[in-house]
Amino acid sequence: MAGRVRTGRRRGRAGLARARRLLAAVGLAGLVAGTVGPWRGQVADTAGDLYDRVRRVVAPRYEPARPVSITASSERAEHPASLAFDGVSTTHWAEAEDGPGVGASLTLGFDPPVDLGRIGITPGDRSSPEAFVTQPRPRTLEIVAGDRTTTVELEDRADFQDFGLDAGEIATVTVTVTAVFGSPQGSDLSIAEIELFAER
Repeated sequence: MAGRVRTGRRRGRAGLARARRLLAAVGLAGLVAGTVGPWRGQVADTAGDLYDRVRRVVAPRYEPARPVSITASSERAEHPASLAFDGVSTTHWAEAEDGPGVGASLTLGFDPPVDLGRIGITPGDRSSPEAFVTQPRPRTLEIVAGDRTTTVELEDRADFQDFGLDAGEIATVTVTVTAVFGSPQGSDLSIAEIELFAER
């Protein structure tokens, strides 16, 4: 189930319907152009490029994007930031500053740059069913990717939650915790997994 996302751009139902109609029209034009006229090769190539751009709006496809560098504002030695990207939901990153973790951040680097489209978060310490509430969990995250800033709101549950970013091609992403679900038992903000997906 997706969480809530606040961003500077929204795509309405009417716009999506227009995009679908445009996709069908471009596909038909490409089919016709590819079979008639002396210019058919050039026009077909152009129509194919336009079809692919519209397809990415109407029906985007994603693949995992793995960072080549991970820098944390702080981390516990036994729970380094790399554990939030190891594909194992029972390990986690734990920040190590005083307080419940507001302001804790992770900066991720990509080489080559990726066309980042979505991000998934599994919050908290999931090493056992009881551990989840023993440390603070992120409530809101600010995600800065290129020149685009997106704020996402998570639910306080130990499940994968995903959000659209539409960040475009970027080489770095910074994820900052701006609010938390606190715990009376501990003060090490924890995130089990962060998963990033590039459009293709």
